[in-house]
Amino acid sequence: MTSLQKATIKSIKELGPERPAVTFRVDSRIVEGLQREADINGVSLNILINQLLKRYYDWGKYESKLNMMSVPKVMLSSCMDISDA
Repeated sequence: MTSLQKATIKSIKELGPERPAVTFRVDSRIVEGLQREADINGVSLNILINQLLKRYYDWGKYESKLNMMSVPKVMLSSCMDISDA
């Protein structure tokens, strides 16, 4: 086992099983846009990516399979108010 592999295993153990360290290759344009979004929201890029992945994992993967779409509350409320009239 190389020293890099040992260091990686040590890092993963320190992070715990709930937060393994992973690496992805992402288009630089996407990274720059996400970094800007993270800066605007006052969070780290890591936090933003975790939020996006969690949202996809919890809801997004089902949304397309069920032919559903997200609708803002305001729009839904307006539609319901119109249907009551």
